[in-house]
Amino acid sequence: MTLKQKLFISSYLTELNATEAAMRVYDCKNRNVAGVIGCNLLRNVKVKQAIQHSFKAGGLTNKLVAESLKRNILEGAGKNAKASDSLKAIEILFKLWGLY
Repeated sequence: MTLKQKLFISSYLTELNATEAAMRVYDCKNRNVAGVIGCNLLRNVKVKQAIQHSFKAGGLTNKLVAESLKRNILEGAGKNAKASDSLKAIEILFKLWGLY
């Protein structure tokens, strides 16, 4: 794994935004280009495994994710959130765990 990939993972774990992490690490000024870089990095097997390992090390398990999804579906993501916000949160969780 390259140094920039490791820095991307660190930044991504802080913000949970691949575009922002790619902009920061790769010194990219264009959001569209950064989005493509971030998307490609999240599809990289080694990067994905490192992110999942970090989540597991931090206590994020499949059971916890499932409980969080259930709670978000039943209660909503927040009083000011739209239904699409809740769906986006669920989509992100599934992508992080390679289920989507």
